Amino acid sequence: MARGPFPAFVVLSMAFGSVVLLMSTGVRWGVRRKVRTSFNGADYLEDSLAGNQTRYRVLATSEETGGESFTVEILIREGAYGATRGKPGSQPGHLHLQQDEQLEVKKGRLGYWRGHPSLAAEVAADDEDAMVVIQQGEAHSLWNAGGEGGGDLLLEATFRPAGKGEAFYETLAGLGHDYETALAVSPLQKVLTYHRGGAVLTGMPQWLWRLCEEWLVPLAEGFGYKAFYPEYSTRAAGTPSAAEALASVRAELADY
Repeated sequence: MARGPFPAFVVLSMAFGSVVLLMSTGVRWGVRRKVRTSFNGADYLEDSLAGNQTRYRVLATSEETGGESFTVEILIREGAYGATRGKPGSQPGHLHLQQDEQLEVKKGRLGYWRGHPSLAAEVAADDEDAMVVIQQGEAHSLWNAGGEGGGDLLLEATFRPAGKGEAFYETLAGLGHDYETALAVSPLQKVLTYHRGGAVLTGMPQWLWRLCEEWLVPLAEGFGYKAFYPEYSTRAAGTPSAAEALASVRAELADY
């Protein structure tokens, strides 16, 4: 008995499935073939290939504080890319689930909001109190508020406890460098890094972020993306942490 032609919806479904398979295979191949710059042992990371946007330098690692905190120096240049137009170096609105964040302005003028974008404020290095504290679970963003000709913003950010914060910031910077700018980094990669870094993007409804966590995070990992990359750690591979170095010194002293 002769078979009739396949229904149109079956043909279209098969064609669509083939296209999706080819695209996902291409993405997976591209991710796994990506050559990543090693920053092991480097003094800092630039979040752009040109090195003219935002620079990150870890001042105190989580190993050195026993996981109690970590401190990163952030230099946001006047023309840095920002998630919000007109706000150089601005981050997408987000919150940290388990970390308090303390910002100390060393140079320039810091713009920030806490709780809601409408609650914007500024603080300058020469203010009597040049410090801002953001509690865990508090949505926020920050940027260089110096304006045109206002120069660079230099600040120190301390996170308590350290959590994954060190790897979180170094990975975001390293990704920006390897994809030329932070703007070119895959949204899937960003969602994965924010999620695994204990951060929540707040510029979307909560239900939508939950969908991102439940669907996009596994999808990103299936494509071969990683939340953090060892190449982006400025602590050189094999370099002992402060705790390890102290233990080594004590062991040597015990031999005398």
